[in-house]
Amino acid sequence: LTRALVSAAYDSGMDPKEVSSVTLRLDLSSTQSCLEAIRLDYPLQWPTSTLITAAVLEDYQQMFRYLLRFTYAGYLLSQTWKSCIRRREAEDDSVHPVLWSLWSSLNHIVRNLQIYIQLDIIDEAFCHLLT
Repeated sequence: LTRALVSAAYDSGMDPKEVSSVTLRLDLSSTQSCLEAIRLDYPLQWPTSTLITAAVLEDYQQMFRYLLRFTYAGYLLSQTWKSCIRRREAEDDSVHPVLWSLWSSLNHIVRNLQIYIQLDIIDEAFCHLLT
């Protein structure tokens, strides 16, 4: 998971010094799912730390975990579809149109909600912050 984080950070053009300061950890102190336990920590330097408080960072943690749940839901949908296709191929049967329609609709909803949150909410708030 950490390698994936580092790879994504480098791909996004993040400074290598900043990448090394980001930590990914599991907070298993309370009874929660593994997805809820994943935390992405980044130490803030002054003067940024005066603007972005601990409460704001916790809001970002919640948003990160929320997006992680969407990504995981998309992954599960994909795996379910692959399993269904393999089973149908083994039975030498075609995919039922209702099943295809259901998967397509669910996948569409999950992907579009994820894109909406990333582009229309997070990116818009970031652009507003820069202005």
